[in-house]
Amino acid sequence: MFTKYAVIQKIEDNGNVIVYTAEKEHMNWTFEHRRGPNPEENENIFPFVIKNSSFISKREPGAETKCIKRNETISFSDDYSIPGGFVVCILPPTNYLPYVVKFKEQTEMPIYQDARPRNNPGYVRIYSNSITKQSAIVLITTSKCFFGFTAIFKRCSENFPSNYSIGASDTLEASIKMISSESEFLTQEDIAKYNGNLEADTSQKLLKDLNQLVQLMKDNYSDSRKFKTLKERIGKHIIDIASISGSTVSIADSIVNQGFANDLLHTVFAYFS
Repeated sequence: MFTKYAVIQKIEDNGNVIVYTAEKEHMNWTFEHRRGPNPEENENIFPFVIKNSSFISKREPGAETKCIKRNETISFSDDYSIPGGFVVCILPPTNYLPYVVKFKEQTEMPIYQDARPRNNPGYVRIYSNSITKQSAIVLITTSKCFFGFTAIFKRCSENFPSNYSIGASDTLEASIKMISSESEFLTQEDIAKYNGNLEADTSQKLLKDLNQLVQLMKDNYSDSRKFKTLKERIGKHIIDIASISGSTVSIADSIVNQGFANDLLHTVFAYFS
């Protein structure tokens, strides 16, 4: 693929971020998922590869970049104001996979909003390389845009995915697709394990909508309208729960059950935090 500008934000094992930048007309880049690095390639940014990478420079991250490592989890967030034709690659440490990706629109000036068309300013892709056990989130802009982005990475000690590439139409869908376990329906016991103090009505509504979401997963997200409706309802449930139980992040951190239910609850609660 070709671009003119590239920014690679590499997260180190300790949570520090190193930024590599490149600018060149018709710069050819790719994500290698079937092999390790070659001697002529820049190993600092591999598996993200830029052909003829001698023009890559290194710098410190900006004040907007935030990265926190906690046990086996890394939370990364940044604000971007970038032109079209820009590629941003976020590289977590070896053995880490993204399990939540989400965007935040910045506040707009309320000028000519009704008359101005709103077009998709770009695309997001998620890749992995099972040979080097590395993953990446790649943001590709097609027009100038200003947005916030958050990703949460989780350590994957085994069964690192091979030829992993997700380009979903919705970031919640992409986050859920990163759950590698075979999907199964949740039970009331799963809901109770992270918070046994929920009102029965709230717990039952959340369980019903989560299981409808699981059914959509099994049906390969065949009904996009239903997915959008479920996303809105589940988000409202979690906001209501957070108003009673505290932040959704602390709720997600307190989940103790294992398996698919654990992964789905972690993902959904972290996404809406």
